[in-house]
Amino acid sequence: RGQQCAGGCAAGAAVPSVPVPTLLAQLCLPRFDLVKMDVEGAEGTIFAAGGGELQWLNGVRFLYFEAHEGMAPGSEARTLAALLSHNMTVLAAPDERVSDHIYFACGRRSVADALCTATCMQWRASSRALQGMCAAVTDAATAGAAYSSVWRRRVGRRRAQGERNRW
Repeated sequence: RGQQCAGGCAAGAAVPSVPVPTLLAQLCLPRFDLVKMDVEGAEGTIFAAGGGELQWLNGVRFLYFEAHEGMAPGSEARTLAALLSHNMTVLAAPDERVSDHIYFACGRRSVADALCTATCMQWRASSRALQGMCAAVTDAATAGAAYSSVWRRRVGRRRAQGERNRW
């Protein structure tokens, strides 16, 4: 079935979609070990489903996603709430050089909190594109605080560079 597209595609364009439980069945997989999600603002649509449609999250070991709140207001909070309600450890992975809100999550049924944090830090250390820490998220407010502090440092550094460049 087609869903309305949020964010980066043409306004009103329908894109083909398949519910995740159907995809798992078609691929003959009991679960996903790793999910990478960069859906340009459609996060909230994916995680807005209720009932048993999100039960697939219970089997996910690791999940990486970028939140695009500016493209779909409220989607970041809905996504975080869905992950946390499905017993996932969620870590904010802010980087001063990237404006997207980047998250790393782990299913608590298969990955202990300490291993989740260590894996997130190892992923960050191995990436040339990303730097910084992995901070625990308990709700949208703690995620917002993590990204606000990074944004303040980023803006402060740019202002300082601008002042140096004027001289």
